[in-house]
Amino acid sequence: MSKYDEYLKELEELSTYSESEEFEIDKYLIKTYDYYKNGNFLAIPIIAETCKILYEKLNDKQYLDFALNIFLLGPTNILDLDFLDQNNFILKKGEFLAYYTKKVDESYKELALETLNYYANTNSDGRHLKAKAMLEKPSSEDDVLAMALYKNILLEYFSYGNTLDENELEEVGIPSSYLTMSNDELLALIKNNKDNIDELKKIYYVLLNKGNIDYAYDLAEIDKTFILDYYISKRRPFEDYQAIIIGKSYKNSKVSKRFKIIFFIDIIITLIIIFSRKGAIRHLMFMNGLVANIFIVIITLLIPFFLFLFRRSKGLSIAFGVLSLLSATYYFYASFIKLHITANFSIILYIILKIVCSIFGFINAKKCKEFNQ
Repeated sequence: MSKYDEYLKELEELSTYSESEEFEIDKYLIKTYDYYKNGNFLAIPIIAETCKILYEKLNDKQYLDFALNIFLLGPTNILDLDFLDQNNFILKKGEFLAYYTKKVDESYKELALETLNYYANTNSDGRHLKAKAMLEKPSSEDDVLAMALYKNILLEYFSYGNTLDENELEEVGIPSSYLTMSNDELLALIKNNKDNIDELKKIYYVLLNKGNIDYAYDLAEIDKTFILDYYISKRRPFEDYQAIIIGKSYKNSKVSKRFKIIFFIDIIITLIIIFSRKGAIRHLMFMNGLVANIFIVIITLLIPFFLFLFRRSKGLSIAFGVLSLLSATYYFYASFIKLHITANFSIILYIILKIVCSIFGFINAKKCKEFNQ
């Protein structure tokens, strides 16, 4: 039997004792500490929880100091723990430090946050957020900003699918009855509360808690404090890309629909221009220099790409408008003024399209906002 298996077996024996009629919490702590002294570092979180119970019961700070010293010492051989146990240890340490900060010594807040953030960097379950909320919870509800931050962190924790008790649900304003509703019932509530943003937020948070991650984008539209990163990471790569660039609300807007039409027309006309026997590019490849040819080919191929990207960015909107205007100007110059290329229907249509696209690009630059704002 490996050392790690021995540690697990000891904890099973400890669990059996905790459920027996002979159980005494002081003896339970002594047994757990003996396991820890013999190298069983899986016992550390159990020691901490036991010390918290004794502190609440006896109001004796020494129990918390005892657990704190063990946590700060930590496992002397981290190899005794597998990856999941290491993460669990870090989480439990962060939670205990948050508890110690609120109950005993505020100077440990920075260390608690550092530990919880370290856990967040290697885990995406959001379990660290409850302890983080505890750290931010003000002593008085009169501190409005601090209370709002506390509630937002608690709601984020809840949105990951984690459980809140009745008191916490009441604090964040979510009726416990919502948790027993089906998805259809919750969607019916959304229809009945279209103009009530506060109520919509509650419903969306419950839907997320139940695992309906698509509603994260609806929530982000009405709650600017809501963090989308976790939900974006759960979507397929193409959906991530699309969501980051255009966003759900913009995707369904009238302006976006116009650009979808222009996008497909632009692709078609660009292909016609490239492959047409009398197209401008084919003529210019023989009548102009190599650098000019490369520039024309690149700009022609890039514009549809910019058209797809720019819809959520002011900078890309301007870039798209400038490229479209340059392309239209160059083709007009080449076809009608200087190089006398045959101005067939495809070239004329292309020039008109580019002028329209440049106008749309500059208008959109004024209206659109960056996705992350």
